[in-house]
Parts: sequence; C-alpha cells; structure tokens
Amino acid sequence: MNSVQGYNTAINAQRTKLGSAYEEFSKFVTALMENIPDDVGIRRRTPKHEWTLPYLVRYITPEETQEYLLVLGAEVKAKPRGMGYSTREQYAFTPYFVFATAQEGELDYGEPIGERHVGKKTFREHTSQNGNVVKTVVELLQHVRAKEGR
Repeated sequence: MNSVQGYNTAINAQRTKLGSAYEEFSKFVTALMENIPDDVGIRRRTPKHEWTLPYLVRYITPEETQEYLLVLGAEVKAKPRGMGYSTREQYAFTPYFVFATAQEGELDYGEPIGERHVGKKTFREHTSQNGNVVKTVVELLQHVRAKEGR
C-alpha cells in the first residue's frame, strides 16, 4: 500500500478475513521479523515503517508450473523501553501479507488489483478479501514455515 489512507482499514480487513488463522499467522510473522538480519528483509519508512520478507513459491507438476509471490510484512513500532535494561530494541509488529500470481487470467483469485515485478516477470496482485487467496496463503505459509524451520 503506497498511502497512509486506508492502511489500517486494509490490515484490519485482512485480519478479519484470516479469522482463526490470524493468531498463528501473527505469531509466525512476528517471530520472523524479530529474527531476520538487517540485510535480509526489505525495510521502508514511508508511508509507514514496514519490514517485509518476499517469498517466490513454485509448484511444479508434469503439466505446469505455477508461481506465486508471497510477501510477509509488518508495520513496525518501537516499544517504550521503560526502566528495564535491554541490549536490543523491542518492537511491536502488525503483520500482513501480499499475494500475487504469475499466471495470466487466474480467475480463482478475482481480478488483479495491481502488479509486482520480480526479475523479468510480472506478478498480478490479488486482494486478501478473496477466500481463495486466503486459502492459498495459508497453504503457502506451511511451505514457508518448513523452509524457515519453524
């Protein structure tokens, strides 16, 4: 999302759509963000302070190869330090995801709402309000979890 307007609304809508899976999703993304080295993720400060980790997932079968882009991200806010001593900064994360597919005409996920470019490929971004998107993201998270060893 490139503007502050509607940012919190979009994250809250995503939380609602994930339903009972949101708590597990939130814990996983928070753990990822707390443990990524500074040079691995993508960090930006505007319009919100965000950290993201992109994953390119390929499903290869004899008939076809499907490619998906799953961006796990979080809005990041520094927690007040209080009176305790801490060797590292503590953060509060508000997790979200972005889902895109490389397949043209993929109607199971609804009309694309934008594009993301990875290398020389164009991925069509789909809204998290589509049930098939949420279902696929939950499945992809299992693969990401296995890759990350969590």
